Amino acid sequence: MSFFAIVLASAALGCEIDGHMSTEKVAIEIQNAIAALSAERDELAAKIDVLKDTLAKLGGGRRKPGRPKGSGTKKKAAPAVKAAPAAPAAKAPAAKKAPAPKKAAAKKAPAAKKKGGRKKPNWSPEAKKAAAERMRKYWSDRKKKEGRK
Repeated sequence: MSFFAIVLASAALGCEIDGHMSTEKVAIEIQNAIAALSAERDELAAKIDVLKDTLAKLGGGRRKPGRPKGSGTKKKAAPAVKAAPAAPAAKAPAAKKAPAPKKAAAKKAPAAKKKGGRKKPNWSPEAKKAAAERMRKYWSDRKKKEGRK
């Protein structure tokens, strides 16, 4: 206990602190002060629990970590709005066309997406050959500039 608590305890007994108070009396007063503070703490804890239970029943404060504010509250149903009377129909709805028959050819299963997210280019064989030729020319020119071969 702090000096302040001892002063309070001695003041409650009406004793002086200058050494005339016995240590037994001080110990008893400190124990009584501790008991009183513990009882007060227990009362406050009980009151806090009651308030937490009330708040939980109202639906407040039930958010999971990382969720935005208001995500734990229950939404109130919107008040019912009276529907406006429907206007008389001027035209009859047009008949829907029958869906086109599906092709009997089996479709390939969709390919799994790659991590990179790039899709493979759909080049024709001629385009592939032309690109390969451009790259061969590019690298041969580069080697010539560097003085190789």
